[in-house]
Amino acid sequence: MKKRGNAGFIMAETIVVATIVLVALIVIYTQFIYIENSYNKSFKYNSVNDLYLLNNVRNFILDSDFNAMTESLETNGYIDLTTCPVAYISEYNYCKTLLEASGITKLILTGEDVSELKTRNMGLSQGMF
Repeated sequence: MKKRGNAGFIMAETIVVATIVLVALIVIYTQFIYIENSYNKSFKYNSVNDLYLLNNVRNFILDSDFNAMTESLETNGYIDLTTCPVAYISEYNYCKTLLEASGITKLILTGEDVSELKTRNMGLSQGMF
């Protein structure tokens, strides 16, 4: 006599294995998407040219009247350097050229955490963060 009851067991086993494989593929896919997004963001903002340009902007700010800027931060909370304010920066044309070459649309100097500035709503555009 042959047993004919194996069909249900094979079907249940197939469903369990298919479910396990499907869950594994979903986990791998979501991790891959996360890694790909991180790579794209890193490649967009951390290329060698952009890091070099940003270092030039940083050095320019430090070479300007940085002490006056830090003193002003205590009362104002932030300084918008996008306009190259003459109160802090003596070389206006070089500042504008540097910001345009770097592709910087908004440059803010602050001594605080940016998330704190968002909650205080200091007139900054919400799209900046």
